[in-house]
Amino acid sequence: RFTDMASLKQQTVISKYTDTAKECIREEPPYVFQYKNSPFIIAYSAKLDNKLTGHRCGERISYSGFIRMEAFSYTVEKVKNITGLTFSTLFIETCNAEYRLHSIMSEVFREENRINLTDTEGRSHSFPANNIVLFISNTSSAASLIIQSYIHLYGIPQISHASSSS
Repeated sequence: RFTDMASLKQQTVISKYTDTAKECIREEPPYVFQYKNSPFIIAYSAKLDNKLTGHRCGERISYSGFIRMEAFSYTVEKVKNITGLTFSTLFIETCNAEYRLHSIMSEVFREENRINLTDTEGRSHSFPANNIVLFISNTSSAASLIIQSYIHLYGIPQISHASSSS
């Protein structure tokens, strides 16, 4: 058990989500989709790295970014344990909402009423857009508004723990 943040940061953190977090820094596709034999998807957007270079994310995931990814994966697993339902997951790294997020969302929602995703194994999937059952947004109000501009058409609920509304 860790008593403070400094002692936690000094430890080597290994979990079943470490490989997933490593996937978040790749360039193509600009998201991580884990297909888990379920057409129903829980999506999450967050900033994992504070080192934005131009319009690209940095090459390393920050400690707080790793914790965000862990929390998301843990939550989806808990929902599965409680409900007995399995969900595929979509994680979007928003390192700079104003420049990057529109591009990613337009790629995912490029076909009317459908979402097109490539999973971590390189396989392509196409689902009805409303198969995203929940979109959890990060703390950026700008990012939440961009996401909402795409998902409201399909009645997809969005929650954010810190975004304000306008």
